[in-house]
Amino acid sequence: MRAAAGVAAALAALIVAAPARAQSEATPVVGGGSFNAAPLLEPGVTYRDTLLLGEYNYYAFPVGPGQRLHVDVRVPDVELETWERGQDAFAVNLHTPQREQVSTPVDEDIAGNGNSDQAGVTAANIDEQLHWEFYGPRTEPFLDAAEDLTAYQGPGIWYVSLHSVRSNDRTTVAELPVEVALDVEGETVREEPDPTPTPSATPEATATPGDGGGDDDDGGGASPLAVLALGALGLGAGLVAGRALARR
Repeated sequence: MRAAAGVAAALAALIVAAPARAQSEATPVVGGGSFNAAPLLEPGVTYRDTLLLGEYNYYAFPVGPGQRLHVDVRVPDVELETWERGQDAFAVNLHTPQREQVSTPVDEDIAGNGNSDQAGVTAANIDEQLHWEFYGPRTEPFLDAAEDLTAYQGPGIWYVSLHSVRSNDRTTVAELPVEVALDVEGETVREEPDPTPTPSATPEATATPGDGGGDDDDGGGASPLAVLALGALGLGAGLVAGRALARR
């Protein structure tokens, strides 16, 4: 009994003395399976998620005019065997507010790994290789970006998607831990407002000939009273002439 108790105490001492693996302090998040389901991330916060083979995870982030998106993605604490199991590549994709994929998302590659993993990942360099950090293109003010409808690069909600590209082995199931941190670089540029049209002056009403303008009339037409007076004179003259003819 004493011997068993001594062994148990020794094992307990070894367990306590063994270095514990540090728990990630990243904030948990669940990436969306589509653009509409993408969670809106806070700036400067590191989030942790998991990604299955063949799966897409989408994350959203607002980018103002004149800013550029800073993307930092890691696959931490993963064994080389797990990384190589059934996977061909790991892609970090950038999408505009119009949900177009940016063909060359890496404007300034900080980590030096492009936007997908490179060949030659080993147990010794796996932590360095499974890290992608870069800046996206700088956005233009909305009016400038709207001029080129073929490649929108203006402000709005931008998206980052992670894709674990499955190999031909469809039977393998692997779940990768991922950490995502998004932020922006640069100050926002003040947007120029739409030009306001200048109101035109209201034309003033002008008198036209024959409109009964009174004293202001230029003589181009007769007033209604003058027309009546002339008619009465004509009628009287006709009556006098008729009576004269009758007496004859």
